[in-house]
Amino acid sequence: MFNIEGDSINISLDIGLDDVSELKGFLQDKLKYLEEVGVIGDESTFVTSALFQLLVSIKKESPDISIKFLENGKELSKFGKVEWVL
Repeated sequence: MFNIEGDSINISLDIGLDDVSELKGFLQDKLKYLEEVGVIGDESTFVTSALFQLLVSIKKESPDISIKFLENGKELSKFGKVEWVL
């Protein structure tokens, strides 16, 4: 689902809605310690848009955290073209 390495967390793109909810609760107190959020897996394995919401929320809450996955819009087979405003 995810792994933490020092001040970075890597999240698997194939996590489901329940896992995203669990991850959100886990991260609430830890955002101030993170410097980077990465993603693991092929973009075709993306399962739920809730993960997008979580990543965007993290970026809005803590703009200094690097989330390379959010740097450009994405073309995802399951969702089509996805873009966001930060």
